[in-house]
Amino acid sequence: MKKFISLVMSAVMLVSSVAVGITVQAGTVEDNLRAQGFPESYIEDLATLQKAHPNWKFVAFKTGLDFDDAVKGELSGTPTTEENLRAYLDPRNWLNEKYVFQFESIRKSDAVQSVSSVNAILKNTWMANSKINYFDTQGVSKTVTEVNTYADAMIKASNDTNLSANYIAAKIRQENGRTENTATAVCGKKEPFKGIYNYFNIGAYTTAMDGLAWAAGFLKANKDTVLFDGANATAKPIVTVSNGQRMAYIKEEGDYYRVTLYDELDNGKYDDKEIGYILKSDVNTTYMGNYGRPWTDPNKAIYNGAKYIANGYLTYQFTMYLQKYNVNSQSGSLYRHEYMTNVSGAASEGYHLYSGYAKAGLLNSAHTFYIPVFNNMPNDNSNITTTAPTTTTKNYTPAKVKLTSLTALKGHKIKAKWNKCSTSATGYQIYWAKDKKFKKVVAKTTTRGRSKVTYTGKNFTKGRKYYVRIRAYKKAGGKTYYGPWSNIKAKTSK
Repeated sequence: MKKFISLVMSAVMLVSSVAVGITVQAGTVEDNLRAQGFPESYIEDLATLQKAHPNWKFVAFKTGLDFDDAVKGELSGTPTTEENLRAYLDPRNWLNEKYVFQFESIRKSDAVQSVSSVNAILKNTWMANSKINYFDTQGVSKTVTEVNTYADAMIKASNDTNLSANYIAAKIRQENGRTENTATAVCGKKEPFKGIYNYFNIGAYTTAMDGLAWAAGFLKANKDTVLFDGANATAKPIVTVSNGQRMAYIKEEGDYYRVTLYDELDNGKYDDKEIGYILKSDVNTTYMGNYGRPWTDPNKAIYNGAKYIANGYLTYQFTMYLQKYNVNSQSGSLYRHEYMTNVSGAASEGYHLYSGYAKAGLLNSAHTFYIPVFNNMPNDNSNITTTAPTTTTKNYTPAKVKLTSLTALKGHKIKAKWNKCSTSATGYQIYWAKDKKFKKVVAKTTTRGRSKVTYTGKNFTKGRKYYVRIRAYKKAGGKTYYGPWSNIKAKTSK
């Protein structure tokens, strides 16, 4: 079946259900594909690939889902047109050598990988064949000694997580791959998170700076306290620190943390303040140590980021396609728990894998592909036309929401309630501040889900008045669109 698909893919080029495998016998490729449950509309393209690459293994991943139902389920979380989504969701549009790798298993046990294959995927980035040089939390230039190169770090992470090292390399390249390490998440120079790294952009819900806050461990004061100029009993106070004040980790010294105080402002911006020492007992460290946080060098970020992805995605979303489109009905989170919103994300990462394999001479090695099969698929996908998601002129800005009430609860908590956004929205942002102009934001929360219209903030100072405002946001085409701020309400913490 020939496809007449018009794809504007320059950006891509740059940048368990029942599953049954096939065993290839000479001269019976098409019959074997049919016997394993692949629809006739898959056969010609898969057979072409199989004959060109006899070591490849294709698995019919039978979703049990109606294709139109899957389109409806995915459309709410994928900012694009329905026509565009149908094209990217339909596996038959990608059964060619360059883009089929979005269906490759990300499991190490299914992969053929080596330092050479990883470096090939990283080619033309600062990571290829390179030692891991970085800046620590005090701005000192250092070199990682636990592993020799970036590729070695990815191989180590692969061995300990069962994630394919090739997948790790392609994912990092997609998130932060440039010729130089200047991206926010990997440069190590962004205040207040100097010396903090997040190669997978985990937790970067609004901007890469949010991801650095996540990687730093979300330290904050658990009481009204003091920042000192030293880590000893004779140290002098620098400034008083309010309960809930956020801070970025620099180092540990005895009973103290050396930290940078900061405030979280609008639009993913952070305002760094004083640097000094604070008693460990006065700091909430809920996330310290969780997945090895804080990630104070690239090797920690790569290794622990891979562990995070393996724990969250390896069981049910074990291909790049399934990470973008969770059509595995056994996952318990159908159409949700998706790594990315960009409609072309899986195709783009798959292309990076293909390119790396081609450069490393590994295209003809053994590769395992899990190709989704839906019920009631269109008889012919040749009439699908797509455009790059960035060309859409659709307005994704959500409508203004109304903050309806604030309730002070016991335990220094304040509950906010608002009306559901009248237009499509990915979720909401809630800001708490000490002043009505929101120059001193003390807490910021991002929720997911348009229907979730309450949130309870914690750890506020008893007797202090806090101002609250809310806005809806929509993720679309790799960007985040914010609606207008709501009305402002104030409440005194109990």
